[in-house]
Amino acid sequence: MGGKPWSAEEYELLKSHWGSKSLRYIAKLLGRSENAVKIKVDRLGLGPFLENGEYVTLNQLLSAIGMWYSRKNRLLKNGFPIKYMRNNKNRFAVVYIEDFWEWAEQHKELIDFSKIPLNILGKEPVWVKASRTADYNNKAKTSPWTPSEDSQLVDMLKSYRYYIDDIAAALNRTEGAVKRRIHDLGIIYRPLKHQSRPWTDSEVLQLLEMRSSGYSWSAIGKKLGRSGASCSGKFDNLANPYYNKRYTRNSKAALRECFQKETCSHWHKASGCDVNGNNCDSCEMFCRLTGERDTGWNSTKECEAAKKILEEMMNQDSNNKQ
Repeated sequence: MGGKPWSAEEYELLKSHWGSKSLRYIAKLLGRSENAVKIKVDRLGLGPFLENGEYVTLNQLLSAIGMWYSRKNRLLKNGFPIKYMRNNKNRFAVVYIEDFWEWAEQHKELIDFSKIPLNILGKEPVWVKASRTADYNNKAKTSPWTPSEDSQLVDMLKSYRYYIDDIAAALNRTEGAVKRRIHDLGIIYRPLKHQSRPWTDSEVLQLLEMRSSGYSWSAIGKKLGRSGASCSGKFDNLANPYYNKRYTRNSKAALRECFQKETCSHWHKASGCDVNGNNCDSCEMFCRLTGERDTGWNSTKECEAAKKILEEMMNQDSNNKQ
């Protein structure tokens, strides 16, 4: 004998929840056995559980964005929006597409958008096009250096006519790779240095806009007529305005041997003590760090910080015009 007939409301409930709620939850919600629900799913042709939600598995996502599964830990350390779903006794790591794009916009430097096929994850946000173009422009060789490249490097250095960014562009290498090769080969010649000049407001705005779009330091430096290291340094100084202040340098040096500084919320590795203390172990302002340290800037140079700085500068500019 068959069980009780399925109503139209139960059909709609099953279709709307299949792929987003667990089999056990749906069965309990409908007041039916899990086996009865599975049979009905097959008859309705709803397909596999993981193909009916607004998400993909972690493996599917990493494959789509051209990233090895072994790199997932770096993503997770930066707040990658992973969730877990259950279907019967099975547990799956999944990522909602909408959550992924929201996270990716703030962590562009962790993803190579040039490896992501167009619309492979469905309709893409508007900003992805600019990031994909930037990553195509950022491409540089990672293969071993050849004898001809070494010879070209030496010739360009001996001529004393090229800057480090010119040499990097000619060899299709990053500036860091060129500097490392010069050191490894023990070359005594050095590239020309860009003339030191103050940063203008328009240059700062362009720096932040390009970095927020995902351009590399080399690409930004080429656009601004500066070295990539200069652009990176300026970017860090904008995020850590007290880094080069004399009193913070002195504070940092004075607290070098203080063992409690790493547990105080006032201590920052970049700028030292923000209350200008000189002995954490007996400081009356000591405040124990309870959660994750908020440095205002992390090692990956998140684009979110650049966006905030850019917004503040643009607001200030509009206020001045008024």
